Amino acid sequence: MERITKKQLQAVFEVFAAKMGHKIGHYVKDNSGKIHAQIGNWALDSNAVYGGHQITEIVNEGGGVCCPFGLTRMSTRELWNTLHFANDALSFLHK
Repeated sequence: MERITKKQLQAVFEVFAAKMGHKIGHYVKDNSGKIHAQIGNWALDSNAVYGGHQITEIVNEGGGVCCPFGLTRMSTRELWNTLHFANDALSFLHK
């Protein structure tokens, strides 16, 4: 079994987000340098302290987030397999 890197996981996540119609990245900086939350955008939250990964979505201008697929964090391998399954299912659905 090969090791899955964060870069590989991020790439599969970005494909999934695109298929679901979501942009990536929670914040953007304007020309004046002010940071703005991007409501509806998704990000892959990876945290070594809590362990694992989860998908988060910005829900308000203050930068509040929700976890559209639940609060349970997944290991890299679990999320890798889940995202590949979801991407395959979405591809099949849109044939």
